[in-house]
Amino acid sequence: MQINTCYHKKLKSLILFLFFLSFIFCLSRNVYASEINNPEDLIWEFNQCVNEKNLDEYIDLFVPEMQILMKEHIQRNGSDNFFQETNRTIIKIEETDYTGSPIEKEKFDEIIAYRVKENVIYDENIYTGPETIKSGEHYFDYIFAKQDGKFGLYRVSISDTSKTEKTDLEVSSDENIRNTQSLSCPSTTTIYFTKQANISYWGYQSYTMSFQNMYLKNVLPNEWIISYYSLTAYAKASAIASKTYAWYYTIHPKWMSAPYYACMFDNESDQHYLCSAYSNLNSSTYQGYVDTALSFASNRVMVINGTNNILETHYYQNTGSYHSGAMNATECLAKAQAGDPYYTILHYYYDNSQYTGTSNAMGIAVY
Repeated sequence: MQINTCYHKKLKSLILFLFFLSFIFCLSRNVYASEINNPEDLIWEFNQCVNEKNLDEYIDLFVPEMQILMKEHIQRNGSDNFFQETNRTIIKIEETDYTGSPIEKEKFDEIIAYRVKENVIYDENIYTGPETIKSGEHYFDYIFAKQDGKFGLYRVSISDTSKTEKTDLEVSSDENIRNTQSLSCPSTTTIYFTKQANISYWGYQSYTMSFQNMYLKNVLPNEWIISYYSLTAYAKASAIASKTYAWYYTIHPKWMSAPYYACMFDNESDQHYLCSAYSNLNSSTYQGYVDTALSFASNRVMVINGTNNILETHYYQNTGSYHSGAMNATECLAKAQAGDPYYTILHYYYDNSQYTGTSNAMGIAVY
């Protein structure tokens, strides 16, 4: 009887010890997910969560604002098709330069980026992402942000691996005819909706729509002061800036991870899109201004001079300066009022920026 009692005490102690180890392991995983200081490990964790469809741990890997957005998505849509990949396989990981939005940098204490080559298989039965992104090998940029001393994943984007590739495309700084080799504007773009009006109108959380006739037409009235589109330089410069931004992120989708699988958001993270923006303009004159600006921009785009690479373009209401790579919309209007032509305005902000390289200019290509 004494031996049996001793045995049970030892067994009980062993069980308690194993339970304690299990608790510590689970706790360490949760702390690891939210306080990880090694982004490379976080990349592996991200892929494991996707492959195992581990929703809770996946969400924990992201910065708080993205966690909120994901939880709202689940509340609205459920979690059945949250993950649209069947498998992700990492081939290579390397640190790279972050070249994204200046506003993103201001939001966080620190931002770093890693470029990851992966083989990704999308579930064809549920995949709703950009038409240009198919199953196979892709390079992804993982953007990590630090807040309150903690790194979290902010976004996963398709990499731009072409910035150093030169071609024989010729561009000029004015309105002369340019060589138009190898440029073909996207016919569609995929937008993830955060605005209830867009979700109600389209009936989906994301939608692949016409690049110009649906997307750009309903972006310009939200991003620019259409009443000033009588100033043709302001109208032309702003339309080309919005178009180039959208083109760049359509061919390098910015939000290529669950649950978005989209080129852009419909909010301040990208360009404000509202399904009824064009129809809500309070006069046919204003609609005519938008139509004229889009017609002018329909065969124009900004590229890195000497290449056919679409320029990574940014613009803000009151932020942006000479050769910063970000156009200041208020200054753009003032320059147009002062008589500057549209191409002078664009060169002022986009030449020799971090997006063209210090020895490169921006080119306005007609195709």
